[in-house]
Amino acid sequence: MRLIKDINLMRIRSKVIILINVMVAAILTILAVLNYFKFQNLLSDYTSSRISVLSEEVRSTIINAENLGLNIQESIKFRELLTKISKTETDIVYIVIFTENGEVIFKNLISNAPVNDEQIRSSLAKARASKKWTLQHNNVIEFGELIFKNLINENIYITFGYRSSIFTKYYSTIRNRLLFGTLLVILISTVSLGLVNFFVFRPLQDLYNQIRNSSEKVFSGSTIPDVEEMDEFGNTLKRIRLTLIDALKSRGGAK
Repeated sequence: MRLIKDINLMRIRSKVIILINVMVAAILTILAVLNYFKFQNLLSDYTSSRISVLSEEVRSTIINAENLGLNIQESIKFRELLTKISKTETDIVYIVIFTENGEVIFKNLISNAPVNDEQIRSSLAKARASKKWTLQHNNVIEFGELIFKNLINENIYITFGYRSSIFTKYYSTIRNRLLFGTLLVILISTVSLGLVNFFVFRPLQDLYNQIRNSSEKVFSGSTIPDVEEMDEFGNTLKRIRLTLIDALKSRGGAK
């Protein structure tokens, strides 16, 4: 009977440990998913802010060239700016500047990436709907925005084409790190609970068993008289009392 109770207690402890591990795993999984989407938003915000900085540099350079009466291709500063962008932003494959009518006024294919009329029309449709946009063409993610209005009040847009593989690489890296971190914490939690069970719960259970065994031995040593013994004792006292009464009566009669 005692062995069955010990086995049941071990099963209960095992179930508690498994339940805690499941809860920890569920919480960590939810946090990992939330952090993954948070990273996506942070990367998108960082890229958008970086594009805004580059667009502002291009805008100021083009405006300075127009004020000097120079064409974009004739501006030395503009060419220097493109060289700087191509060196710092190694994942840019093309830069395209076009008007609101779809006329391409500048196209720089840094990595010989094809930019066809269909892409320009798609970008123009996005540009008419929003001042900033993101569009994907095959293996390229395009970030575009309105930079300024020219002398004849036309909207001028710029687009930067990035290799989509760089973002896939970033997402894959953060996903693998989150997965590794989650599994590592679950493993540490499992080992910690096992150690707590072995060094804390098990000694407590042994102490409880010792106390219970000692109490059983103490109570088992004292015998409680049963009902038959009590009845026999009562009858003996009754007989003694009757004997004394008879003796007193006989003594009184003798007097």
